Amino acid sequence: MRIAIGELFVNAASRLQASNTATYHDASTERLLELSAQYYFWSSPLQTRGFLVSEPTAQHSALASSHIATPSSLRWQAITASVRGVFVDVEIHPDLEYTARWLVTSIIDKLKPKYVPDAAYDCHSGSFCLKDSREDVIEKVLNWAAADDGPRIFWLYGLAGLGKSTIARTVADRFRKVDDLGPKLAATFFFSRDSADRSNIGKFFPTIAQQLAISNAFLRADMHKILAEDPSILDKDPQDQFTTLILDTIRPYTGSFPARIVILDALDECEHQEADRLMEHLLKAFNDCHLPTADQCSPICNHHLPIRFLVTSRTDTYELFRLDTSIRPLNLWDYSADTAIREFFVMELTNIRKKKHTLIAAKDAWPSQRQLDSLVEKAAGLFIYASTLVKFVEGKGGRPDEKLEEVMEHHTGLDTLYCQVLSEAACSGEPRLMALFRCIIEALLFLRNPFGVDDLACLLRVTPEDIRAALEGCGSIIIVPDVSGMTGFQPVIQLCHASLADFFMEKSQSNSYFVDAGEGHIHILNDCI
Repeated sequence: MRIAIGELFVNAASRLQASNTATYHDASTERLLELSAQYYFWSSPLQTRGFLVSEPTAQHSALASSHIATPSSLRWQAITASVRGVFVDVEIHPDLEYTARWLVTSIIDKLKPKYVPDAAYDCHSGSFCLKDSREDVIEKVLNWAAADDGPRIFWLYGLAGLGKSTIARTVADRFRKVDDLGPKLAATFFFSRDSADRSNIGKFFPTIAQQLAISNAFLRADMHKILAEDPSILDKDPQDQFTTLILDTIRPYTGSFPARIVILDALDECEHQEADRLMEHLLKAFNDCHLPTADQCSPICNHHLPIRFLVTSRTDTYELFRLDTSIRPLNLWDYSADTAIREFFVMELTNIRKKKHTLIAAKDAWPSQRQLDSLVEKAAGLFIYASTLVKFVEGKGGRPDEKLEEVMEHHTGLDTLYCQVLSEAACSGEPRLMALFRCIIEALLFLRNPFGVDDLACLLRVTPEDIRAALEGCGSIIIVPDVSGMTGFQPVIQLCHASLADFFMEKSQSNSYFVDAGEGHIHILNDCI
């Protein structure tokens, strides 16, 4: 079937002209760019899947250009390479949606060896900010993303447990749902020390590239072309991958649409040298300028590209780069979380009372205002404290109101709460279970990838029932998956938060629960023999 697909572009341009809203922020313009980039893919001389495509002529490009009243308002020169030859005759599948789907499938297939599927923000059951909470911080991120100029990297940093990942997840969700006129989510990568693929940068840029192509239709043709021309890019240095897969793909659209946002969460959970390398790659790239092409009057500096990075990490990771002008820093500790933590306690403890009202003896309001005041003070701004406490109070063994009072009798601090949870776990009063518990913690801390219950039992030469018995009562700080009825791949045992790993490995914090790294590695080696 012979169709002039460029005619669709011409019609779209005519409608845009009639709308009198010919600015690059206009939704019609953005759709126009998406269409043109997709069509340009088929305007190059190639033969694939039985579709013969002919070379466009200069007059076709002129015809399309003549239908736009004010080409400069569309940054026409910046997108010439993507729209030339849009009025062409091709032999192609009549369903253009098929073409789009084929592009996506092809890109996914090419990037699959270096793609990390569980790095995206919505691949895990992480929490989001409560409605109207942390808006002072979120608003600063949104304003930075919407600005035409300024630093290309927003770095949100602070102590462990302040809620950085929750804010990152909430911001990602906001950007994904934003309308056509604002910044949009391009990609997310949530680092984790519990995963080999998510604790280094070996697969970082290919993963970002795939998400970028899936979320932005107008980039797919360029991405496909790059991967087809240089399949070895997946094995090259990360700096080359960043330049080729990300910057070169998005550079032709400079000034043509609002920024695309890439979110990197928990950079501190990436291996230290790897994290440093990643930030050096980003900062070097944004400080470079790209030489002008024949149809450009001046070079395009990378800090003008329509892509920005939101990074979250602990303070020590940020300190190395704090003087770089490409970074907009924000210390989360400077923004009080007491109101949000109080709302969290009220909501969660009220839900516990509704579900377990027969186990709560309090006749008056529970929790009381006195209890709430004390809990907020003990949390000291740490959301992980609040989350862990709620899980402990709701867990098995004992009445929720009594467990809450027990916590309130102890000193403030996350380490104290961890000790409280462990002291009431099943393993604390049984030497055999305590020894097994220590072996389990060593495995969780030092194995390259976490194990499920069955695999860990096999490694430690015990039964799955022994593993569960040793971890009984630790559900508020250690995630033990329920695999009843499951077959095939089974979920893994995980520590609830990176701060718990720090707790076990710092003797001054964990006391009798301290785990020595040297001894732990030797024990694991012996288990493997």
